[in-house]
Parts: sequence; structure tokens; C-alpha cells
Amino acid sequence: MEKKIDKRIIKSKRAIREAFFSLIKEKSINKVTIKDIAERAEIDRKTFYNYYPSIFVLQNEFENELIDNLDVLFEEVDFSKFVENPDEIFTALGNFLRNNIDYYQVMLSVNFSENLSNKIIGLLKFRIASSFEKGLIKRGIDPQDFDLSIVSEYLASAILGVYYRWIDEGANANFDNLTKNIGDLTLYGITGFLIKKPSYEVGE
Repeated sequence: MEKKIDKRIIKSKRAIREAFFSLIKEKSINKVTIKDIAERAEIDRKTFYNYYPSIFVLQNEFENELIDNLDVLFEEVDFSKFVENPDEIFTALGNFLRNNIDYYQVMLSVNFSENLSNKIIGLLKFRIASSFEKGLIKRGIDPQDFDLSIVSEYLASAILGVYYRWIDEGANANFDNLTKNIGDLTLYGITGFLIKKPSYEVGE
């Protein structure tokens, strides 16, 4: 028989998480204290420590949830098509971010965690490298002839850098143009991208 979780625990943890998130929307995470969280959540410090030994553990919980959600998304996307048609991946990623843009604007801000960015890049690098490896094998090419770590590092960092800027600037730019042009850059490189006269500019 599955043990039921005490509703008081659920309520307290929800209050702590909501207080923490509201605070990091207002100021740098480095300036958020346990006292701040306790006051905002209307609990005492002891209650906070009952669930989280430190703010870092709470922060890490948020980060891991985002990574888990991204991993579920990437599991549903056919990365084997990345080499021929990356638009599907970029559209899925963009829609994932747009569905809860306020949340991701906070989570992906420079004030939240460099560690989170590294986790996301690491996940995307793994998916990109795997897709390229499968694509090369399909063409009868030995993947060992290429340093796929460089390819995946370059693409993951560049792609996420563009999306981060899009989010940081309020996600106001034309999303369809953004997706199309990241796809063109991936397929044709910078020279091909410039020849095609891209229509997307951040802040457009």
C-alpha cells in the first residue's frame, strides 16, 4: 500500500518553493537568504530546514526539474532528423520555453545559475552528438573520423545562446523567424546564412 504524503508537508514545501521563486524574480539569488524565504512563506527557519538543508539544495531541485522536463521533451523529438531538418527540434524547444515564458525567464537568467546552463548544454550536446553519429553511420561514414564533441559543443552553445538572448529580451522577437534562421545557420553555416539574407534580428 502506497504511503500517503502528509498534506502539511505538501503545503509547507509549496510555500517555500513559491516564496523562493518570487524572491529570485526580485533580486539576485546570491542575495536571497533563508530568513527572506521563511518570512515570505510565513514559516519559521526550522520548518525550512526540515525540508532543505540549504538554499543550494532548493535551487538544485528547481534546476533538476527543468532538466528532467527538457529530457522528456528531447525523448519525444526525433533527433535523427537534426542533420537534414533541424527545424522540428528548434520549434519543439521554442514552444517548450514559450509555454511558460515567465518561469524560464527567471530560471535561465544570468542571476540564477551558471550550473543550470551547463546542465542544459550538456544534455543538448549529448543529443546532438548522438544524432550526428547516427547520421554518419547511415551514410556509411565512420563517426570516428570526426570530432563530434566539437560539433556538439559549437551547436549547443550557439543555439542556447540565441534562445537565452530571445528570453532575456522578453521573447518579443518573431519566433518563427528565429527558428528558421537558427535552422539555416545549422544547415548552411554562416556564409550560407548571410547569402539567404536572414530576416530575424533580436528585438525586431
